[in-house]
Amino acid sequence: MAPVQLAVYDLSRGLAAQLSVPLTGKYIEGIWHTAVLAFGKEVFFGQGIFITKPGTTHHGQPMRVHDMGDTGIDEETFLEYIEELRTVYTAEKYHLLDHNCNHFSADVIGFLTGATIPSYISDLPSDFLSTPFGQMIRPQIDQMFRSAGPSPIPTPPTTASPSPAPPTPSTGGGPSPIASMLLQAVAAQAASARTPSSSPAPPQPARTPSSSIHTPNSLQTFLSLLQQHTCVVAFFTSATCAPCRIIAPAFEDAARQHADRAAFVKVDLGVGMAGQIAERYGVRATPTFITFLRGEKYEEVRGADAKAFRTAVDLLIFTAFPPHPHASLSLPTIRALPTQPILFTTPPDYTALLAKLRSFPSAPVDALSTLETTIIPALQSSTFTPDVIHAWERASSSLLGALHPPELFPVLDLLRLGVLDKTVSSYLAVESSAGTSTSDPLSSILRTLASLPDAEPLPRPTALTALRLLSNSFAHTLLAQRVLSPDHTRPDLTALLVRALLHSDAGVRTAAASLAVNVAAFVRGKRAEDGREKRGEGEREGEEGAEDQDGEWETEVVSALVEALGREENEEAVHRLAAALAHLVHLSPRYADTLQPLLEVLDARATLLGKANAPEVKREVKKLLEEVAGLC
Repeated sequence: MAPVQLAVYDLSRGLAAQLSVPLTGKYIEGIWHTAVLAFGKEVFFGQGIFITKPGTTHHGQPMRVHDMGDTGIDEETFLEYIEELRTVYTAEKYHLLDHNCNHFSADVIGFLTGATIPSYISDLPSDFLSTPFGQMIRPQIDQMFRSAGPSPIPTPPTTASPSPAPPTPSTGGGPSPIASMLLQAVAAQAASARTPSSSPAPPQPARTPSSSIHTPNSLQTFLSLLQQHTCVVAFFTSATCAPCRIIAPAFEDAARQHADRAAFVKVDLGVGMAGQIAERYGVRATPTFITFLRGEKYEEVRGADAKAFRTAVDLLIFTAFPPHPHASLSLPTIRALPTQPILFTTPPDYTALLAKLRSFPSAPVDALSTLETTIIPALQSSTFTPDVIHAWERASSSLLGALHPPELFPVLDLLRLGVLDKTVSSYLAVESSAGTSTSDPLSSILRTLASLPDAEPLPRPTALTALRLLSNSFAHTLLAQRVLSPDHTRPDLTALLVRALLHSDAGVRTAAASLAVNVAAFVRGKRAEDGREKRGEGEREGEEGAEDQDGEWETEVVSALVEALGREENEEAVHRLAAALAHLVHLSPRYADTLQPLLEVLDARATLLGKANAPEVKREVKKLLEEVAGLC
């Protein structure tokens, strides 16, 4: 008997533990790479399968080692098994989430001892993809590992220090530079070229269209795929099956066509321990196709019947993702709505602003001095160093704590411009939400305004400036995500928005409508990135609690928008309220179950048509109101 161990390494070198909470809202200890230790060798999968002397790989020393039991298999049989796996675990088939070193380790451990690798390792992909950040960054991961050829290996960090400089978020909807930095660090370690001590791997074939098809050869790996994907199409085949070769092109065509909606899995009964998968699902002949919906067997097709196979796949996709009721509607005005945020970029008169602050008796003198000598020059030159940002944070905290709510607007006006800068926005998004800053200006502002009694009107200058500041926070994706996080500022932001939409001042209401547009457009953009608009998909497995929370929030915001539309007379505000309502309702995955009944109860259609038929309403506003009314 020979002992078998599992060596565990953190590919992020500490970055995951440091950045996972601000990025994903969930603590992720590490991005795990594993290797199998057996017969005095370390065996792992990266750019192919490598066999090295333990402790001599580019990963350094393992973070921890798990004992996985003893094996009765001899070394010669073990090495023959590894050679057999080389056709399955190739460089071209490597994928950071779907076909990685941990899948390889699971197969090898299962072969040697029948044990399973720890769940904190095998569950990591599904845990990561269950977060909004994971869903956002999945396309970039797929692009890195499923391009037409092998992806270039990013240059690994020159130091293992896990303390990056404050990151700069992206202005677009894609992953930010901080995400790219983390991905590059992980990919550099995960897919690094073999070390000099590694055994040579045979030449790898060119990537083919089928390289995105999963090829599990153990039951554990297969079950992990079922857990990670709503729809799975499994093709049970073998090398000696002639009908399998006939039907294979139809399987590959379906995999290309439905890659965004289902995982396509080829189970070769002659490779590894794939026979366990066949035994689990009663497969006794090839070719056999089995479709799975949310982890459960849905339908089985036996034989090389391409028409029956395609019908089974289409039925699976239709059942999982029924077409949205809005998909067939002609809504040119709604579809043409801009998705860029409404921003307030005009700088204030800094001299007048400082004079106003000095007129308030409780304003701290040292904080005013910091604004005059450090912050305003930085705003004018658009130059923000960490020292400047920290000084600004301290000065803002001092002023927010000392001034009365009606006196806060000059402080907020400076922050309004500050969040337009990438560096400042990054700091607020990452450092504050990670708990590493001494204070959080956005949270402090929203808490102060939320604490004001409902019977008292919001102070106009402060409310107006706060709404414009919050609108500008949508200039950069990371800060927008943080502002709309239900665990951070979203509840207080929503309370402010609902109150401001019904404010007595038209300027405040219009600013609130602008914020509503930015919030709704961002939410719709996230749905589109996830692909859930296109598929009509609502909850994902494991996300029911978060989805329920988001559904309640959407219901509150939609109700507030309809009420505000019924009362609003200012045409610009009406236009923005209608745009915000369109963004939230159109193609919403909650439309049929939640929003449509709500809109009927609120009689939203009559409200919108009443505004559309008002005298002298502009043509583009009328068209938008009529189209949104058609959704109600």
